[in-house]
Amino acid sequence: MSVNIVCIERVIVAVRALTESRENWRRAGFGIAPDEFQHNGMRIARLAAGAVEIDLCELEAAEDAGFLAAPLREAHESGGRIIGEVCHFIDLMQFLTGAVTTRVYAEAIASRDHDVVDEDSVVITLRFADGSNGSIAYLAEGDKAMSKERVEIFGGGKTFVLEDFRRATLHSDGKEKRLRLRSQDKGQANEVREVCRVVLEGGPAPIALEDLAATTRATFRVLESLRTGLPVEV
Repeated sequence: MSVNIVCIERVIVAVRALTESRENWRRAGFGIAPDEFQHNGMRIARLAAGAVEIDLCELEAAEDAGFLAAPLREAHESGGRIIGEVCHFIDLMQFLTGAVTTRVYAEAIASRDHDVVDEDSVVITLRFADGSNGSIAYLAEGDKAMSKERVEIFGGGKTFVLEDFRRATLHSDGKEKRLRLRSQDKGQANEVREVCRVVLEGGPAPIALEDLAATTRATFRVLESLRTGLPVEV
């Protein structure tokens, strides 16, 4: 069965290393054109996500890329890990609470080391529409030997801890129950399969557009809170 997909939107993504980024996006399930191409001396790799075409543009090669150079660098420097990575944890917390974010407050470290990017280590508190509170500690200053990600959920007299998407522990009624997966599972494979199923068979999007927009708004408000030093309503 063949499916013809017409591009309805194009997105430009600034990356530091094009070869490495191509491989990361390929592993995530995106279809990537076999050959790179150049525009004003800038290396570009094109990939597809449904009806959206995404151009990965190598930032270091963008210095002389004409009118594209400034916006590419601005997008990379103003977004960073918060736009690219923290957004996923905001999305996860909205999924777990079943409620959108209504207010955020964020603070970054203030390092005296010029090689340290302050905004790469932030603590964020979030308020949700159902009255829940959440916090995200996104930290780049720790040791790599420690588990990368940890999720803790408290509610209803129970505590649930997820460690690196490999091990889980439930504390309930004074008892502890543990679960260990054979391998790490962050859900990317199921996500790609579900998107492909919808594209091939039709049906509603796996994630509602309203939910995606809510996550994006909350993520942008985190950047605003970092700039102003104040809590920001979403």
